[in-house]
Amino acid sequence: MSTTPARRCSATSGAVRAPVVELAADADLPLTVVRVLLGDLAEQGLIRIDAPRRLPAHDGAADPELLREIVRRLREL
Repeated sequence: MSTTPARRCSATSGAVRAPVVELAADADLPLTVVRVLLGDLAEQGLIRIDAPRRLPAHDGAADPELLREIVRRLREL
């Protein structure tokens, strides 16, 4: 039996916190579709949507070593 995208998405709706982009990828649906679906579920009180978590700012500049590592790994692709 194949699993529908809605069923795959609902399987992640327990106590697990996941970014919307990960839910969309797991359900193999466009991000905008998942955002609308989640908004509808939230309006019905079926899920709770938390505010996005933000990383603390580092003096307005990114870590140069981290950026070099990202570029290196992207080039490996």
